[in-house]
Amino acid sequence: MRNIFLILLLIYNLFARAGDYSDLILDMHANILPKLVLMDLKFKDKLIDSKVLISILYNNGDKYIAQKLKKLIKKRYKNGIKNIQIKIKLIQYDDFIKTEDKSTLIYLLDTSKENILDIVDSAKKRSYITFSNNKTYLEFGINMSLHIGKKVKPYLNLKSMKENGIAPISTLLKISKLYE
Repeated sequence: MRNIFLILLLIYNLFARAGDYSDLILDMHANILPKLVLMDLKFKDKLIDSKVLISILYNNGDKYIAQKLKKLIKKRYKNGIKNIQIKIKLIQYDDFIKTEDKSTLIYLLDTSKENILDIVDSAKKRSYITFSNNKTYLEFGINMSLHIGKKVKPYLNLKSMKENGIAPISTLLKISKLYE
């Protein structure tokens, strides 16, 4: 009986984090991420080789979630958005921090505060847009998340957006919840 309990506990620990990223949440993110790039008045300056380059950063345990989000974005935007191709890269946090790959938008899966601060610092230097499922990351300088209440709205950290050289269009400001 004890062995069964330990096995169940191990299985729970391996897959419990997947609940943080339900299919519905991932689908919402896949839908909104490329659109958020276009809601920056300076988005053309952030394109990499005339493409929207989305980097999905993950830790070892979240590779499946990163792959799933990539697949959803590719499926939804197989022809790009507004005649702009979308390229998606999956990168482990440590690899991104070491190489500081180019990106238009960085999507952060759950990670340590240290990784968040490193990414925020890198994003400021390079004018990258940052987005996370975890809205508590806004306090560390992430630009955007989603507020899920009666309505689903973008959640914007205007201070960090300004520091990153992101100029949101007025429509985005009107429909968003603002982080203070």
